[in-house]
Amino acid sequence: MAETVLKNVKIYLDGYDLSGDMNSATLSYSADLLDNTVFGDKSKGRIAGLNNVEFTADGFWNADTTGRKIDNMAMSEIGTSDAVLSIIPQGTALGNVAYFTKGLVGEYSPSGKIGEMFGYTMAAYGEAQPLVRGRLMEIGSLSTTVTATVRNLGTRKPTQKLYASMHVLALGAAGNKTRISVQTASSSGFTSPTTALKFSQVASSQVAEFKTTASSTIDSWFRIRISTTAGSAGSGFTGAINVGIK
Repeated sequence: MAETVLKNVKIYLDGYDLSGDMNSATLSYSADLLDNTVFGDKSKGRIAGLNNVEFTADGFWNADTTGRKIDNMAMSEIGTSDAVLSIIPQGTALGNVAYFTKGLVGEYSPSGKIGEMFGYTMAAYGEAQPLVRGRLMEIGSLSTTVTATVRNLGTRKPTQKLYASMHVLALGAAGNKTRISVQTASSSGFTSPTTALKFSQVASSQVAEFKTTASSTIDSWFRIRISTTAGSAGSGFTGAINVGIK
């Protein structure tokens, strides 16, 4: 893959698209290295401990209430656990690499100097969940009438799990109750699909969920299924869904 110039990075935190409020982001994934050196060793020995996920971002302060801009969102999210974070470095093309996890929003620091743009720094930290490298499966305005994108993500090893993140920015119609699930199949034709994972029913805007399942499957083909149980026929939601195996 060719080098990437960052132009249209998508960053979702819970039910909010923060991309337009940020101009710098850092995602760190590391493991604690524990010293297990003993007598007789000729050099230090190390063993991997717990993994650690950290996300930091900078941008320009914005207190506009339309769309819950960064100041409104960060002030309400600070200290919130189980926040769902998804980062898509290359933008909105389906199939792009997506990193996602669940964590704790731990820092929001607005700052600036006279005559300069008023900016901020914020940070979120992983919370007992891995950083998953998956794929963007669906994004934008989605409904039951949309033909689901079918994608080959490979088969799972016995030690691996299926993960998915869902961000709902807005529902398509008042009164909607939308159910989103991940289906798998052994071929791209999806003649006999299996529902591998279900998100909770969505009945309001600005919500998100991080889900995982350990159930085994030999299927390598994946797609998203959207069903609406109330409201206008065919109306769904605006948001993004990512799926990965780890």
